[in-house]
Amino acid sequence: MSSTSVFHSWGLSQEVLKAIDAMGFENPTPVQEKVIPFLCANDRDVIVLAKTGTGKTAAFGIPLVEKLSSEPKLQALVLCPTRELAAQVAKALQSLGAPKRLSVTSILGGESYRRQIESLRRNPQIVVSTPGRLVDLLEQKLIDLSSVSHLVLDEADEMLSFGFQESLETIRGQFDAETLRTWLFSATMSFSVRKLSERLLKQPQSFTLANTESAPKISSYAAVVFEEDKVRALSLLLRNETDFYGIIFAQTKKQVSDLEQTLLGLGMRVESLHGDKPQVERNKVLDRIRRRQATVLVATDVAARGLDIQDLTHVVNFEIPWDVETYTHRIGRTARAGKTGIVWTLVRPKEAPTLRKFERALNFKFENLKIPTSKDVIASEVKRQLNELLSLEVSEKERTFYDNIIDECAGEKGLELNADAREWITRNLQQVTGHILKAAPQNEPRTFELRSDDRGVGGGAPRGRGGPDFRGERRFDDRGPRRFNNYSGGGERRYEDRGGNDNFRRDDRGNGGGFRRDDRSGGFAPRGEDRGGFKRDDRRGSGFRRDERSHEGGGFKRRAGPGADRRDRY
Repeated sequence: MSSTSVFHSWGLSQEVLKAIDAMGFENPTPVQEKVIPFLCANDRDVIVLAKTGTGKTAAFGIPLVEKLSSEPKLQALVLCPTRELAAQVAKALQSLGAPKRLSVTSILGGESYRRQIESLRRNPQIVVSTPGRLVDLLEQKLIDLSSVSHLVLDEADEMLSFGFQESLETIRGQFDAETLRTWLFSATMSFSVRKLSERLLKQPQSFTLANTESAPKISSYAAVVFEEDKVRALSLLLRNETDFYGIIFAQTKKQVSDLEQTLLGLGMRVESLHGDKPQVERNKVLDRIRRRQATVLVATDVAARGLDIQDLTHVVNFEIPWDVETYTHRIGRTARAGKTGIVWTLVRPKEAPTLRKFERALNFKFENLKIPTSKDVIASEVKRQLNELLSLEVSEKERTFYDNIIDECAGEKGLELNADAREWITRNLQQVTGHILKAAPQNEPRTFELRSDDRGVGGGAPRGRGGPDFRGERRFDDRGPRRFNNYSGGGERRYEDRGGNDNFRRDDRGNGGGFRRDDRSGGFAPRGEDRGGFKRDDRRGSGFRRDERSHEGGGFKRRAGPGADRRDRY
């Protein structure tokens, strides 16, 4: 039976089927195949036990969207243990509910209260939230849950392990117990989960789906390492594993920060994630990891549940967890959707017995993890570069370019190279300088041939007038200071304003009324007053001369040019 006919056989509406097609669903997973038809056909509470990565979000999302109406009021509440998981669930529900015009709002810690309150005022049909932030809004009477008909507890066991039991009790008290339907999804049925279900659910239908496919596809390795050698051992493992794309779990925020800085210092592309990071920064970190702009994520257990990162190859337990549940959640980040994964666990000598506990509980056996030496890492890097070299493709244009260089250098050294040697040298050159060729500018600078009759400063052929149409080359030699006056002689720039009705103007020649700048006094002086010192004259050929007849102490005054009035004009 095809996937399309399976979904059609469940009696889903055309809007939901359209959303399923748009999201690219193929064959339903086992949990979806059991839970979706039951929830669509029945109005009951359910408990679903299924491990991470089995498609639980769609298992409750499809029937939830099917049952809700487009009436603008809050009808469903989904609670998640972490902000990351809540954001992913909200995104999936938004896609599923789009054809029915259902609105989804996420209420998460670390985000703006104002934005979330404004979203609630638009009356969404679905709210996805973490328990802590929702209780804050309830205490401030900023959200009303009285109209909610469906409550979904996603990853209920994790919410309890995070200490949200009291918050869940507070939230549960906001609903009408007679009309509310509660769907509880969990990876495990611990004692606390069982007690919670007894208090919150009424005669629930239980579904237990053992995930027997994932365990054999995870290869688990462990190494016993002294505390002072753990960072060194981890760096050697990462440098030796060229295709590493995974998560390293540490115990504390400080340990996460220290590991991040150490690995960054080794040139690795690393990001970190822990509880103190604001939501905006968390989203940026996850986006860089998903785009593989960084391939190593160092995190606390806040990242162990709900992260939607596809195709992770490795999970590293830099610090071993003390309970089986946390270990299970961590390794569940890899080997998802039928893929394989590798788990490395580093333990101190006194922690080695804990490994046996995990082996007995999960029915597997750790293999010995060999820590590579520095020589092993170097050899691995050489092999990687050699494989890259052998797989290079050299275009004909590049080959011609390199052949010319090889011929020139071989000729200078008197060497004769066979075809294999030339090919090997060509590939080496391409690997080393290929990026330089690609980055070379396409538009080369234009140049002109140097001619012997070019006129330049201090040389060149004798100047000639050239032909009748020849105007000569542009001169670049220094011919003295530029003149700014309105006459042909030297002097200073004139600032005379010839417009009408002017009260003030600058006039170096002393004509007319107004004020003029007088360099002898350092300021403005009335026309006709002579204070001695320097005098400016715009007439041709003017210069400075010492005037024995000047005022007290003598000084310089500008000497008039030939043919000009030599009288003192001031």
